[in-house]
Amino acid sequence: MAKDLKYFKIEKKRGFIEIICLFEEANEDILQEIKSVFNLVFFGSNENIKLNTIKVAYFDHTLINEILNFAKGLKEKKRKFFIYEITNSFQRYLNRFNLDQLVPISPA
Repeated sequence: MAKDLKYFKIEKKRGFIEIICLFEEANEDILQEIKSVFNLVFFGSNENIKLNTIKVAYFDHTLINEILNFAKGLKEKKRKFFIYEITNSFQRYLNRFNLDQLVPISPA
């Protein structure tokens, strides 16, 4: 589905598309690539999306905003977005602000 991705891997699964993060902390290059990845899967398919963040140790606010905006766009199009393999701190953040309704945390 995607070529030349350095920080993400995209896999088509049965009934959804999985985006796998291959980085530990966000930087400007990663933020640019995630925008491209999100646009690719948003406009390139009608599948639901799972985001695997097993390798991500730290979520900065810019990365969180990109994820939340993507989830909101999918929800407006009646598509589902799940995130899994997240850090405890990111899970607490989502729960604290009731964002786990927008970005459900899925078991692996």
